Amino acid sequence: MNTKFTKILATSIAAAALTATLAGCGKGSASSSSEGSGEIALWTHNAGNPDELAAVQKIVDSYNSSQDKVKIKVQAFPQDSYNDSVVSAAAAGNLPCIVDIDGPNVPNWAWAGYLAPLELDADLSSQLPSTVAEWDGKPYAVGYYDVALA
Repeated sequence: MNTKFTKILATSIAAAALTATLAGCGKGSASSSSEGSGEIALWTHNAGNPDELAAVQKIVDSYNSSQDKVKIKVQAFPQDSYNDSVVSAAAAGNLPCIVDIDGPNVPNWAWAGYLAPLELDADLSSQLPSTVAEWDGKPYAVGYYDVALA
């Protein structure tokens, strides 16, 4: 896995974790104390794909071992039910602070208010354009792989 990208993704997780700790995301998504420590859920649609799930877990484990204020906990969903789960949780105000998103969903979910833009101090210009999901000129997601079909 690209080391530079892993750092950018870890920064994304850290930014989301910090925002979650300060703002408190959806109900039940973060349990934080007054000192800012806690656990934050990351939802992913990779339950049926062990290789992709292992890649996500590796990044989360790296982030978790790099600090002790906030721990990310991966919650994997089957692909078939993931989008419905995210939309339902958003409607109920129960989204976790970090969600795994397929790029084509980002503009709709950002427009609907399900997502907040990423506030990164990283230059994303060297990433493949198809791995940086933007809406209204702001980045909402950064991916670590892309799919091309011919």
